[in-house]
Amino acid sequence: MKTTFFALFAFLFLHVQGCSDNKSDKRRESPDELTSLLNEVRSLQESAQKGVFLRSSSDRDRSAYLVVLHDINIGLLKLKNEPDSKDALELLYTAVVTGRKLPLLAEDQSRMEELLNRLSLLLSSKSQSLGLVMADLYWRLFSYNFSDGIEPFTSFAEKGPMWERDIALGKSFARIKGYDVTSWLLSPSFNLTGITNPKVRIRHLINLDRNTGSYASDLFDRAQIVASAFKVVISTDYKKGDPSAATWQELDISPMPSSIDFHTVVTPEIDISPWIGENVTIAFHYDFPSNKMGHHYALWQIEEMDLLGSGDLGNCCEARDRKLLEQQFNSASFSPFFALTPPAESANWEMAAYNGTNYAQIYTQAKTTDAWLLSPRLDLSQSRDLTLSVYHKSKFANTESMKIMASLDFEGGDPKESTWTEVPWAPEGFTPKDDKWNTLPQIPLDISFLSGKKFVLAFVVTADKKTTLGWQINNYTIYGSGALGLVEKDGLKFTGDQKPQTIIYEHQFGDANTAPYQGISFASPDKTWEPFPTPPKPGTFLKIDSRGTREHIWLISPKMTLPDVAELNVKYTGVTTNPDWRNIKFLLSTNYQGGDPREANVVWTALDHAELTFIPTTWTDFTSKRIDLSTYAGQNIVLAWQFQSPAGGAYTGFEIGKLTISGSGEGEVSLEEIAVSMNNKIVDKALELTPNAPINTPPAQQVKLGKTLFSHTFKDGMGDMVQGTIEGNPAQFKLKLNTVKQEQAAEISGYSKPTNFAGTAVLTTPKMSFKAGEVAAIKVTHVQGFYNKAEDRADKLLTIVYAEVPANAVVANSLATLNWQELNFSTEPKGYDSKITDIVETEWLNLPATLAGKDFVIGFRYKSTETQAPRWTLFDLKISLLGG
Repeated sequence: MKTTFFALFAFLFLHVQGCSDNKSDKRRESPDELTSLLNEVRSLQESAQKGVFLRSSSDRDRSAYLVVLHDINIGLLKLKNEPDSKDALELLYTAVVTGRKLPLLAEDQSRMEELLNRLSLLLSSKSQSLGLVMADLYWRLFSYNFSDGIEPFTSFAEKGPMWERDIALGKSFARIKGYDVTSWLLSPSFNLTGITNPKVRIRHLINLDRNTGSYASDLFDRAQIVASAFKVVISTDYKKGDPSAATWQELDISPMPSSIDFHTVVTPEIDISPWIGENVTIAFHYDFPSNKMGHHYALWQIEEMDLLGSGDLGNCCEARDRKLLEQQFNSASFSPFFALTPPAESANWEMAAYNGTNYAQIYTQAKTTDAWLLSPRLDLSQSRDLTLSVYHKSKFANTESMKIMASLDFEGGDPKESTWTEVPWAPEGFTPKDDKWNTLPQIPLDISFLSGKKFVLAFVVTADKKTTLGWQINNYTIYGSGALGLVEKDGLKFTGDQKPQTIIYEHQFGDANTAPYQGISFASPDKTWEPFPTPPKPGTFLKIDSRGTREHIWLISPKMTLPDVAELNVKYTGVTTNPDWRNIKFLLSTNYQGGDPREANVVWTALDHAELTFIPTTWTDFTSKRIDLSTYAGQNIVLAWQFQSPAGGAYTGFEIGKLTISGSGEGEVSLEEIAVSMNNKIVDKALELTPNAPINTPPAQQVKLGKTLFSHTFKDGMGDMVQGTIEGNPAQFKLKLNTVKQEQAAEISGYSKPTNFAGTAVLTTPKMSFKAGEVAAIKVTHVQGFYNKAEDRADKLLTIVYAEVPANAVVANSLATLNWQELNFSTEPKGYDSKITDIVETEWLNLPATLAGKDFVIGFRYKSTETQAPRWTLFDLKISLLGG
């Protein structure tokens, strides 16, 4: 049956001269295959009639597809009765070409495309047997959706992370994200010799969001980023290694995804016929430099790539390299790595964690260091073409002190007695980094000399006291071809001073009580340590703070019998705010047997535990210094924390999370409970969890909070805050790192030149409102400073103000015309150079009830004059309803 709905596409039949007339020589299609195709066509027709298939297509597209399915059904029936019918082949060919050009939504695409692919293969086979040429036929030659991992694709990172495989909402994909990242996802090699109509099709999405935090001022040009950061390219000379050394030509993959709301698109079929006869590699090149595109949030996901065409790819699609072995630090210990015991007073490798990521870390500040972090023996005896990729970061990185080494003959003991070969990790021209934790180059490192071998890897730091550096190792991966690598768990033996560090005692504080540790207080009112849940951190902590007047609050361990090993070290983790290390002491005693720890006969030794180099004013995680306990090996000790309130009633908070004792030999710590008493009374160790007042809020200010009307911390930038000039020509609030609190803040600073800086400025919140009968209040963390003496400060230069905002008024355009009123708040004037004790968190300041039912803003009003030039630094603010 001929269709009149679409004009028939040109169809060319060329009879090959001299072809045999003997029909027995001609290939006939399997009746089973024809029956299967007929069944699939009828199933699609029935699904369309029931509104399941094509239900989201337009009426026009649905009608066109029904005609295509009708013609396929007629052509297959005719071909079943007449295997060599040219009319049937012509009808099927036209239907296939027409069907491929019709739009189809993603939910229907897989079924229809599978049918068209099978028909294309059938037509290709029949045309060859009949000596016909069907020029536009093609089908799927290669398809991959990353359900089994990245391989056979390969990733290479010039800067930042490599592509990784992930799963979300039941879909697998390859993913890359972040700024300051240049990373490649490389297909296997495709030999297009003998392939006709080669095309590439990609299902992918990109997503872009402006960074509204500390980089809120960065230009955000969505169109420029979409056009520049996401490229699909093709090469005929890429073999392996660094892809930037190969020649690449960009492919047109427009229209691009919208980059909003994770919108997935399927590219039109991309013609790559200019590369017929070549071995080609398709690459996804993600290049997002922050100095050109900003520090914004970007993501690229490749869900599927198809190579279409007609012909046979032959021996295709083995990845050049694949992941043969991977190890990462995913527990609290080094296992299966070994950190060898360093010389006394040397920095050493330690386990650390940040935001749920574990890593091995070393920091060498003012310490002579010779520290080795050793892998177990790695068996790559059945592998070849090896490369090593390490994900690591550093402060003050330098190639002289930081070495990656490999040994074929190390079996334990002193590593310096074995043969080691250095694996250079830095590219040519690498320069040392600054004092921030910077991701180091993630280029594949050539370790082909280890192919087919068993070996040990080592991360080695050697430094003198003048060298300061930090190194973090998160994971490493070995790529290559051949069999997967193996880890020999028992392949190394250590003796004497070279025994690796192991955790021999660890205690997580919290849960429901302090046991087996005991809290004791010699203050009035009586208070001791109490469990304190701190989500989202794991476990709970033991907490103490300086609300009220009290001193000598102790937390005392059980008696500990230490094993007699080569080296013993202790450290603990905690959280603190406003600490004064003179009043937070970590103590050790070898003769405390119980009772009052202040008795004259009890000797306590203070351990140097302070690690923080600044005084945090918000709750800050920390880990104590590693403290050498080697002189106490084999002895009985008691550990204790003594807390006392700082002078002048300053607030200090302190929490203890986990205590760890590590050693370089075998053994474990045994515990014996002791009786800790207060005024001859045994302290109850089964403390109940009790409600805790808001942090930093004095007892008189314990309030029940309701809905938050507005909250902002300037660590994240200016956000929705608005500023402008009310009169004159004052300075403006600017984002600046506060060196006292080590935190970004909004700061304004006047200057005694009236022609330039005298006047009034204001920084305001966006509009907000609350209902009649509700009580709203504001709390601010800030510090004020003045050049001038107190007697010169008669004017109220720094004030918190409020104003009603007329309906439909734009705040930024109305600042000078609003009727500003002052809130009643005051802080003691400070000197211009503030200290940690000068930073103030105000009490909750009630807003006037007259604002109820009206739109209003809260402002920070700043004045500077010819003789008065104050400074005002804002850290955070919160406006909430009170009373719940």
